[in-house]
Amino acid sequence: MQYIYIIILCITSYLLGSIPSGLILGKIFRNIDIREHGSGNTGASNALRVLGAKLGFFTFVFDFLKGMAVMLFLWAFKLEQFYRLGAFNTEILYGALAVVGHAFPIYLNFKGGKAAATTAGVIFFIEPIVFLACILTFTLTFLKNRIVSIASLITAGVCLLLMISRQLLYSLFPDFLFFGFTDKSLQTYALEALVIVILVLIILIRHISNLKKLGEGLELPFRKKKKNR
Repeated sequence: MQYIYIIILCITSYLLGSIPSGLILGKIFRNIDIREHGSGNTGASNALRVLGAKLGFFTFVFDFLKGMAVMLFLWAFKLEQFYRLGAFNTEILYGALAVVGHAFPIYLNFKGGKAAATTAGVIFFIEPIVFLACILTFTLTFLKNRIVSIASLITAGVCLLLMISRQLLYSLFPDFLFFGFTDKSLQTYALEALVIVILVLIILIRHISNLKKLGEGLELPFRKKKKNR
C-alpha cells in the first residue's frame, strides 16, 4: 500500500507542476494568452515581459511553490514513510516531477515553461544555502546583462557545481551544515546530485531557442522603463 501512495504522490506532483500559472494569470487579469506573445512559453520570464512586473512576480511565486509543494506537505505532516526508503531520502524525486510537469505539462500538449523557477523551488527546499548562492549568481548576472536566459543558464551551471561538490564543501566549512538538511546519507547526496544533473539538462533543453537567438543577436534584454517627466 505504501508504494501505491508514493505513485499517487508522484502523479500529484507532476500534475501540480503542469498547472500553467502564467497562462492562468494572463487569462484572468489581462485576457491574454501569453503563448501568443513574447517567447511563447508559459513561464515567469515571459509572464514578466508580457504581463508586467506584478503578474510576472506572482507567476514566479506560483511556479516556485510548485517545485516544493509535495515535499513540503510530506515534511509538514511528518509522512517520512513516503520518502525515506532504506538509506535513501527520495524527497527530491517529487520536486523533479513537478519540474517535468512545468516544462512538459500534460494540460498544454507538453509545451510549458523553461523550468528555472520550479527548479529554484526544489533547490530551496533541498539545500537552502545552495539556493542563496544561486539567487546571488542570478541577480549579479542579470544586473550585468539584463538577459534572463543567460542569467538562468549560468545559475543552473553554478547550482549543478555546488550540488555535486556540496559534501566536500560542507566538510571544509561545517558551520554551513546548519543551513541544510544534514541527516543525509551518501546515497541521498548521490541521488540528489543525479537528479540535479537531469533538471539542469531540462533547463538547457528548454533554453535551446534562447541560445539560438543569442547566437543570432536576437535575444533582447529587459530594459528599464523610462519615467515620464
